Amino acid sequence: MVKSLLCGTALAVLAAGATFAETPAHTFKVVGTWGNLASWQDLEQPFWSEKLPAASGGKLAGDAIPITEAGLKGNEVMRLLNLGVFEVAHGLGSYVAAENPAIEGVDLSSIAPDFAT
Repeated sequence: MVKSLLCGTALAVLAAGATFAETPAHTFKVVGTWGNLASWQDLEQPFWSEKLPAASGGKLAGDAIPITEAGLKGNEVMRLLNLGVFEVAHGLGSYVAAENPAIEGVDLSSIAPDFAT
């Protein structure tokens, strides 16, 4: 059983590697949170500029700018994302929810008075 599992895992890894080798290079258009926040400085910006390119062998990267540098508001980011100007957007739910009410659904759990409700 363990031998079969290991063989299956090895085959999956090899197949994924072959598929990834055929992946064309792509740079994602990304807008992040505010440039002065730790989430941008410590997570978003390093991911798109350093970690993703390193993990993909340089095939994938992100042309990422913070929302403050782009001069945009949350609702504008969602509109531009829907229009395809950006492929990825990082944001705070409460800031971007005006354009997509489904995002506000995350808050619904906080209005329940108890677990059964």
